[in-house]
Amino acid sequence: MQKRFGSKILLIWSAVVCLGTSIWITRIDHANRYSFWIYEFVPQLLYGYGTNIFYQVYYLALLSETPLHLQGNVTGIFQTIGQIGKCLGTAIASSIIGALDSSKVYSKSYVQTRCVNALWFTVACFALELVMMLFSKNSRPTQKSKTEESKDESEKTIEEYDIENPA
Repeated sequence: MQKRFGSKILLIWSAVVCLGTSIWITRIDHANRYSFWIYEFVPQLLYGYGTNIFYQVYYLALLSETPLHLQGNVTGIFQTIGQIGKCLGTAIASSIIGALDSSKVYSKSYVQTRCVNALWFTVACFALELVMMLFSKNSRPTQKSKTEESKDESEKTIEEYDIENPA
């Protein structure tokens, strides 16, 4: 799909899907008997689709702009920053919900209001992601440098060289 549409279109599409599903989830209503199926189950499936598209395309676009000898470092940095972002997002959402003491009884509407407020934080994060993706550029595959090409040639075995260059 990335070759057909380009990375920018797919990144924007995934950001729109994630933003739309996160807004959809905020509409959950504890009083509606079918609220889970309407406002959680379906949007969570679509959200999973959107995040999968985003990470696969973004990761490939990131690596296509990286020289081959630095791709290991870039993937490590990408994974570390992603984990830090998840931790910060969870901490902020938990802070927005606040402390709910298990010894007290809260009304369903009170708990729902606090949880929906935390969901609006995720909506803001996805809106920021969409804006960032609108200003991204299409990636192109990186070209091998001459030293990497010569290194590839020198690492070939005699059999591989004979297969590629028959006498």
